[in-house]
Amino acid sequence: MASAKSDSESVDDVDLGRSASLINADPIPSNRAHLLLLQIIVTIVLSYQVVFGEQTFLLYQMKEYVVLGLMVLLAGLMSLPKWVWDTNWFPGLLAVSDTVITSGTIYLSGNAESGLYLTYFLIILIAAALPSLKQVIGFSIVLCVAYGVILYLGPGQLKALSENELLRLPVLLIMATFYGVTADTVRRVRRRAERQLRESEVKFRSVIQSAQDAIIVADGQGTILSWNRAARAIFGYEDQEAFGRSLCLLMPERYREAHLMGLRRFLATGESYIMGQTVEFPGLRKDGAEFPAEISLATWDTEDGRYFSGILRDISERKQVEAFISRKEERLQHSQKMDVLGRFAAEVAHDFNHLLFVIMGSAQLILKQMAPENPSVNKLTEIQKAVERGQALTQRLLNYSHSQPTQRRRVSLNAVIVELTPLLERLVGKNIHIVTNLFAGLGDVEADARQIEQVLMNLVINARDAMPHGGTLTLQTTSVEGAVGEREKAAKPGSYARLAVSDTGIGMAPEVQARCFTPFFTTKEAGQGTGLGLSIVQSIVQQSSGVVGVQSRRGEGTTFLIDLPLIDSASAKEISAPKPARQGPRTVLVVDDSLDSRALTKTFLRQDGYTVLEAPSGEAALTLAANHPEPIDLLVTDIMMPEMNGRELALRLISQRPDMKVLYTSALGEQAMATYGVAGPEMIFLQKPFLPEALSAKVQLLLQEP
Repeated sequence: MASAKSDSESVDDVDLGRSASLINADPIPSNRAHLLLLQIIVTIVLSYQVVFGEQTFLLYQMKEYVVLGLMVLLAGLMSLPKWVWDTNWFPGLLAVSDTVITSGTIYLSGNAESGLYLTYFLIILIAAALPSLKQVIGFSIVLCVAYGVILYLGPGQLKALSENELLRLPVLLIMATFYGVTADTVRRVRRRAERQLRESEVKFRSVIQSAQDAIIVADGQGTILSWNRAARAIFGYEDQEAFGRSLCLLMPERYREAHLMGLRRFLATGESYIMGQTVEFPGLRKDGAEFPAEISLATWDTEDGRYFSGILRDISERKQVEAFISRKEERLQHSQKMDVLGRFAAEVAHDFNHLLFVIMGSAQLILKQMAPENPSVNKLTEIQKAVERGQALTQRLLNYSHSQPTQRRRVSLNAVIVELTPLLERLVGKNIHIVTNLFAGLGDVEADARQIEQVLMNLVINARDAMPHGGTLTLQTTSVEGAVGEREKAAKPGSYARLAVSDTGIGMAPEVQARCFTPFFTTKEAGQGTGLGLSIVQSIVQQSSGVVGVQSRRGEGTTFLIDLPLIDSASAKEISAPKPARQGPRTVLVVDDSLDSRALTKTFLRQDGYTVLEAPSGEAALTLAANHPEPIDLLVTDIMMPEMNGRELALRLISQRPDMKVLYTSALGEQAMATYGVAGPEMIFLQKPFLPEALSAKVQLLLQEP
């Protein structure tokens, strides 16, 4: 097992030089010109040596061929490509070859004296041993001078020097220079290569250490040899804790046996399912936390054996982003589906309200014609009650469609609770008992009554789910002064109407309580809840300038507190009762594409003494108004009509009859007002189905105003 190493040495230990050589520095400068020049000089000297050698030797007899061979050899060297001269091995080969040729030439030319050979080989040793060219040449000159002194001034010198003897010193000096340059070239090439290797190692190590991904190197047995800073940061181990240990340290235990089997199979057969590919695999940090990772593996062989390298990327953030996008897409699809269902619910409510209007209106007309003691009165009364329940159902369908505009008005919180309690009792079932404790002196709040009903419904449903085995649900109202507690820090000072919805259910843990108003947060099983109920409650309360909070303990139930600002009674506007209609004939134009609705509305108005004109469409109403010379005091029109809607009809008629008033009706509710631009306090609206009394009150209100 390999021992742990320091961070600065880790990459070198696995043959970093070979990897770093891929990141090469500048090319080695060429020595071709220097070596060729010296080779030319050596060739010339050797040629002279052959020409002026002893004539008893063989070379002299073949001097022309020997000189020609030396010239051909020189030409061959000159024709070699540059890259051959720049290799590490060629200068050494050239030096060995020249040594053999020069030694042979000296010997065969008759100059093979012991003093010359001794000096020649001393020069070779000097060139090989001394570290610099200057030292080689300097020592060689000293050696040649000594040899020259012995040659010329020696006691055995009795005759004049021959040509061969005269050539000895130049030959020695030239060969000394040649060997010095050759040795220096080899050394410089080696030093440059070593320096470039070191620079490559530094660059390579810098790249490895600056990488954001983990880079890990292991031996053929899967033992960690080295890694970079990113790996140390990702896994949480120090170098000495990880180096020398198996790669199994970095993976969950359930994958370790499969990893070891795959490693053995690869070493035996070379077969691998993941080598050379990028795969996702869970990593294991030092603290035991798992994280998703993306891994690329590779293997490489050296003279020391086989090694593995892996690049690992922590993709936790990417997975979170992908999961977030996936949840957003699911919510978008759910929202689109709910939008389609909402539109369908609105259409069903619209058509159903038309039917209810006909049923309720017909029953009301029959009741007016019957004596109170008639036995059919009770049956007709039951029909009216059924119609009212149906109207409440269609109102919930419209609320479900999320298409109703917010209409904040003066609302009695107690009245809303009283009216909604029967529905809430049916909603929670028989095993949950609802208790109401309402403060009689509670003032009114400014809110949308429909939205307050939705708040109550959501809180009651939440309480019901918290009491699966039954319990008690308490609805309590009271009046409070000022902001109380941490949750009301954002509330304005003043008087508030407080609604407390308390259950005796399982309660909430602190971490759940802290997130209960977060959109899409739910503790229910998949498909059992959307996680929007309480967030909708918070949104509605905040729209009404109120605050909402929760108090809960595990096993002790939960209480939701809702505070809504009370309306100042001193500044509240007095709403006067409608004055009786002025005397004299009044003409009302009723426009509705539904024959039954139009007939009932006309009957109700005629019973109140109005002159009624009717039209089935906008175009028919314009034609009728153009041909009617008398004033038309009031237009009662359905908003949703084909070809020309009620708003367009009203604008065109008012341009012709500025004194005419308008009453809008629709079975779709106030959504129709927002859709067709019928909005604002000056717009008077009556939702179908309506009772004759409601129509009479609206008409009187309009006609008595200037």
